Amino acid sequence: MTKKETFLQLLELLEYSNELEKNQKYLIKEDPITFNKLLNFLGIIEENLHWKVKNQYVKLIEDFLNGNISADDFSIIFIRMFEKTVEKVRQLEIDLKEKNSLNSSEISKLLLEGKACGIADLLSSVYGDCDRFNPDLSSEDAFYLDEEQFRNSIKELFFEMQKYCDE
Repeated sequence: MTKKETFLQLLELLEYSNELEKNQKYLIKEDPITFNKLLNFLGIIEENLHWKVKNQYVKLIEDFLNGNISADDFSIIFIRMFEKTVEKVRQLEIDLKEKNSLNSSEISKLLLEGKACGIADLLSSVYGDCDRFNPDLSSEDAFYLDEEQFRNSIKELFFEMQKYCDE
């Protein structure tokens, strides 16, 4: 499938979703297979947006693991970076649905699967650990991570992430 065909297919899926919503119906319920196709396209876009800023993620994680920033600061900064990328995907979807001015070439590039596949899952895991980190852990709640558990988990995830970055 060419870039243009992929882009047009994404637009068709969003148009179909819009039409359903106008009738107070939702793609996930009316056509789960098509909904999954749409999610796949949006997932590829998100994956590639994360990939584009991977060096910023790497630097932030290295700063944390090397003791240059605190666990609290790392957690806050990482969550902001990650959510900024996710928000770009949401805004892109809104713009596409509303047919706002778009750069179809850029979106087409973001739809191409590349070596970025998989890094978003690792970053999601780091995000989850940031969310579970509790510096004031006073109980033995298994859900939360104390600073040592948090640092060890980030270190493991970073090791996995480096496999993508070294390719």
